[in-house]
Amino acid sequence: MLEIAEGPDLDVTVAQRSRPRSSPPLPMIRPGDDSHDVKTVRGCLFARGRVPPAAYAATETGLAGWLESTVCDPGLIELVRTFQRAEGLGEDGIVGPKTWPPLLRV
Repeated sequence: MLEIAEGPDLDVTVAQRSRPRSSPPLPMIRPGDDSHDVKTVRGCLFARGRVPPAAYAATETGLAGWLESTVCDPGLIELVRTFQRAEGLGEDGIVGPKTWPPLLRV
């Protein structure tokens, strides 16, 4: 049931209720970082078809192990740079505010 409110703060209250919640900022992923956010980068690159089999073929655990790794290693940095180049971004190997949107397809 819709409630009707009266008073001078009505517009503010309605505006506050209808305002979309802001998302937390996306993390910066840099060389050497070790976090679960790195797994998100790996998964996104793989989902976008940007991970050649050679990137994980030499690992003992194969693709599953490569995707589960939380370390931002030199191989991942090179894949990020390749992705950035293909997207027309600066090739710094850092996943930040300009790299996340095309990586996530936002």
